Amino acid sequence: MFLSIFVIIFPSITNASEFRSGDKLVIAKDEVVNDDIYFAGNSVMVRRTINGDLIAAGSEIRSQEP
Repeated sequence: MFLSIFVIIFPSITNASEFRSGDKLVIAKDEVVNDDIYFAGNSVMVRRTINGDLIAAGSEIRSQEP
């Protein structure tokens, strides 16, 4: 039963989300993000407003106002 729930729900979550990983991740000032975004990396810098949720994991996570 768990597997069937996972198969039904997971694709709808991934379609509306963006996943990125790497050593240094940046959302630049001119980049527009209209979905939820998941970051995993050493350094994460957000320089733009995200129209969704941000989930980030890293040793350095910073944000600058646009």
